[in-house]
Amino acid sequence: MTQLPEWRRPKQVIAEIRKAKLTVDEVTRLTELMSRFRSDRTLPKDHKRLRDGVEELRLFGDRRDFRLYFGRIEGGLVLLLLHFNAKKKDNDGDAIDLAADRLKRWRDQADVT
Repeated sequence: MTQLPEWRRPKQVIAEIRKAKLTVDEVTRLTELMSRFRSDRTLPKDHKRLRDGVEELRLFGDRRDFRLYFGRIEGGLVLLLLHFNAKKKDNDGDAIDLAADRLKRWRDQADVT
C-alpha cells in the first residue's frame, strides 16, 4: 500500500487563512479538495502546475474563487498560500510570486538543517 503524502501547514499560512474568515462551507470544501488531491482523486480542472515548483488547487465558490498554492517537498506537500479573489478580478500573479518565494525559502531552510 502506497503511503499518501502529508500536508505541511506553516504557522504563517494558518494565520493568513484565519484572517480570511472562511465560512464553514468554504473550510469544508477546501479540506475536501486537499484530501482528494492527497489521495489522487482530483479532476483535471482542480489542479494546475505553475512555475518554480508551485502548483495550485482551484475551488470555485459562489462569491469568490480560491487558489490554494502548494509545493512538493521531501515526504509530502507544503501549503504555501491560500489566495482568493472576486469573480471578475484576476490578480494571481503576485500570489504566485509570493508562493514561489515561500517554497524557495522552505527548501533553503531544509537544506540548512
